[in-house]
Amino acid sequence: EGAEGGGTWREAVKLGDELVEADRIAAEGRGGELARHLLSIEPALTACLASSGLDSSAAEHGIAMLVRGLVYPGARRDLRPPPPPGQDEDAQERGLWLAGGTGKLRFDPEVARELAGLPVETWLRVTDIRGEAVDAKIAWVSPLTSRRLLVNRRGMRVLVASVEELASMAAAGRLESGVEPTPFEQAMQHVRQQLDGAARPRD
Repeated sequence: EGAEGGGTWREAVKLGDELVEADRIAAEGRGGELARHLLSIEPALTACLASSGLDSSAAEHGIAMLVRGLVYPGARRDLRPPPPPGQDEDAQERGLWLAGGTGKLRFDPEVARELAGLPVETWLRVTDIRGEAVDAKIAWVSPLTSRRLLVNRRGMRVLVASVEELASMAAAGRLESGVEPTPFEQAMQHVRQQLDGAARPRD
């Protein structure tokens, strides 16, 4: 389905076309039409952001940033410089978290297996090579590489790493499990469970 011509690919192309159309409407100053257009594509846009590993709050933030950019189409955009040649963004992140690089990872295979079994939404506490700790949850598992996307409590990306890389951090005493969610997160989890239960067909 992910290949060119598949359903997912066609949906992604359609969403891209819809965003280009939104930009055209915004540039022409047609605010009411822009609002209606954005509302019509909001479900597809939210699903697209979720497939990239963003939770609902981070997805809402992303949509809000998009709307703000469209409302002021003439405003200057903040552009991020490209990473140095041969060094992608994930590599830069891992350099911050993995002392000594990834060439010679030292880890317990059993710990790696345990980490591989952790479900999405599991909270961990990770500490970078400077000793700064942050609570981060597993937000997404790549179906292609099996790497885990970890995000902080604001839904912002912290680290993308394999279970072996996470296990090496655990071996260095820089990764802990069992971090409790905040009361708000617990409440939202309860609401989701209630909604899931109400959506199931009854016998």
